[in-house]
Amino acid sequence: MEAAKLRNSARWVVALALGLRQGEALGLHWEDVDLVAGYVRIRKNRLRPKYAHGCGAGACGRKAGYCPKREQTRREHKSTKSRAGRRTIGPPDPLIKILRQHHETQERDRAAAGADWEGKG
Repeated sequence: MEAAKLRNSARWVVALALGLRQGEALGLHWEDVDLVAGYVRIRKNRLRPKYAHGCGAGACGRKAGYCPKREQTRREHKSTKSRAGRRTIGPPDPLIKILRQHHETQERDRAAAGADWEGKG
């Protein structure tokens, strides 16, 4: 579990330990994780973002994803494709420990960032 010491490594450890697809791992939120009862609910996928120019039809000369005024045109998450994809998994105890540590670190980062915090996780 040496990889668990790296910043944001919990995403990779969770995906590998639970056999999640990339979108499933990126779609997890703390509301999907119960560290007391010891389960993780897989309910949604994170989608690849799509953008449109916010400055008009290519006025800045950049691709839409790099436009400083870009507007996201695709929602961030969607439900898994099938009912079979929506599942509850009981992670092993070492993974629960890693998730607890990650949650504590994230809460400290959130407090330090204050109003500048961006994210839902």
